[in-house]
Amino acid sequence: MSYEDRAVTVLEAVADRERAAEHGWALDWDLRPVKQRVFNLAERGLAEFADRDDRAALSAWEGRAVRWAVRLTARPDMTCSSTAVSVPSLPRTLTAPVFSGSS
Repeated sequence: MSYEDRAVTVLEAVADRERAAEHGWALDWDLRPVKQRVFNLAERGLAEFADRDDRAALSAWEGRAVRWAVRLTARPDMTCSSTAVSVPSLPRTLTAPVFSGSS
């Protein structure tokens, strides 16, 4: 498998996890096996990491510490090799869920 094929595979994995998550982020726990490849995508501008505030909100949402989270950048020209990868339009802000409970 070529480098480009592996990159496309990782892009697809990130996109799949983004779509599956209500908050639109692919989380550290799901992407541990391909962590270095995800970091390489970010270096190439194909993905972005959650900042501190987003990680805090994601941690509250998930009920555990989120060390890093990533989502694909929304670029209409995003292609890798000859395979085009479609990136869904995602909300650019994240709000932690509001839990109602008895006080």
